Amino acid sequence: MSQPAATSASAAASSVKAAAGPVPEKSQLLQRNMLRSLRGAAGRLTMADSLGTRLTGRQLLIRILAARLVLERTLGPDEKRVGVLLPPTAGAA
Repeated sequence: MSQPAATSASAAASSVKAAAGPVPEKSQLLQRNMLRSLRGAAGRLTMADSLGTRLTGRQLLIRILAARLVLERTLGPDEKRVGVLLPPTAGAA
């Protein structure tokens, strides 16, 4: 039985990272987790405000995807990030 060749810790880490593929940015993980959570809470109340607006997970997810579609159609191909200022109410969602 042959023994594996000795490698440095950094070389081993590099080969593991290469095998795993690209790692998404932390912000992408947060966004993906939020969308999954909203999908799982489709019929449950997920957002409410003092004005009486109440949104289920499905309603909030639909609003998020609609805003994404509008932004994709509006922004140019070189505009990767955009800031959106919304009031802190459920109606702005």
